[in-house]
Amino acid sequence: MLDIVFSNAVTLEFSREYPVTSEALWHALTDSKDVSAWMGYDCTFDPRPGGLFTIGVRSQFIHAVVCYVNPGKSIVTMFRETLIFQTVEDRGSSSVHSMRQIGIVPESAASFASGWHHLLDRLAAHLTGSLPDLTPEKIEARYEEQFRAYAQTHGMMRPS
Repeated sequence: MLDIVFSNAVTLEFSREYPVTSEALWHALTDSKDVSAWMGYDCTFDPRPGGLFTIGVRSQFIHAVVCYVNPGKSIVTMFRETLIFQTVEDRGSSSVHSMRQIGIVPESAASFASGWHHLLDRLAAHLTGSLPDLTPEKIEARYEEQFRAYAQTHGMMRPS
């Protein structure tokens, strides 16, 4: 038996309701072209267990591994030292996206929180057809703005 202990780890949770069907939300979360559009970075996503989710950011590639998928309902990925659980709930004419990331070292919490906040704002704009055309520099500036807000509000620091 293997016990994994995340002592002093931080958990982030976000939940947002969108005025789209659960099918449209699932597609936006798992289709490479859609993900690239709302993230603002080149992405590839193979949403099958063992598949990779790759994002090209600032001349580097960030990878996550898909651990579990219940198509249309939930997906679990491993990114660095963390696990990310995402669910889609159908509410008829709307749907809810819930995201929970566990195992975050405290020094990285503000970075992850501001990153998710920014990306989920972009997902909402994408789903409602109001996504602004931002350059990578403007995307980074918005991330930095949100990072400072999280760091000040929650006493979080930038990872070294």
